[in-house]
Amino acid sequence: NFHGMPDGAAIFPLSEGGYVYVSNSEMRNSEGGVYGVYFNNFGEVVDYKVLLSKTKRNCSGGKTPWDTWVSCEETGSGQCWQVDPTGLKKPQVTKLGGNGGNFESVAVDNRNPSSPVFYVTEDHESGRLIQYTVLPSKNRRPQWDWLHSEQADVKYLVFLDNKRFIWSSNIEEGRISQSLYFRNVEGIDVKNGMLYFVSKKLSMLFVL
Repeated sequence: NFHGMPDGAAIFPLSEGGYVYVSNSEMRNSEGGVYGVYFNNFGEVVDYKVLLSKTKRNCSGGKTPWDTWVSCEETGSGQCWQVDPTGLKKPQVTKLGGNGGNFESVAVDNRNPSSPVFYVTEDHESGRLIQYTVLPSKNRRPQWDWLHSEQADVKYLVFLDNKRFIWSSNIEEGRISQSLYFRNVEGIDVKNGMLYFVSKKLSMLFVL
């Protein structure tokens, strides 16, 4: 049986051929998770796996530049999990979500591959829009580890008014700004250095 309440998803090519459709399940009560539907080169389903289980309300997420999936829990104390589409590595809570939140989506600016910038949205009136910049290092760890390391610069989007904004290291400033200017942020994307995100509460698209 296919998992219940499918939500955010992405497709990943497989090294041996074919591809996997990775899909969140937004089930409540620790019945959520991430699942993979595996296809061969002819588009035939050849496998179905549980990639992450016993989580809550896995809403959307985003792909990393190294072809893993970040799954966001949309619950008060939710986290952002890094998931291996092949199922070879165990899923792991990232540093993206800090102490937890009502997370929705992830996007990444990978113009500098040695220092990618991740953005995380929170679907809450007084949430925060997170900017997580991987800091360059001479002794590079495997890319998987970049989302689980303290070697990152974390900031929050703060609007000064309707036209100006900054990125602040003060989380409370970020929460106040979201409550005033862009409540309940859902979808987010980065294109050519421009950041796009949507406030569900205001029905507005923001472009920075």
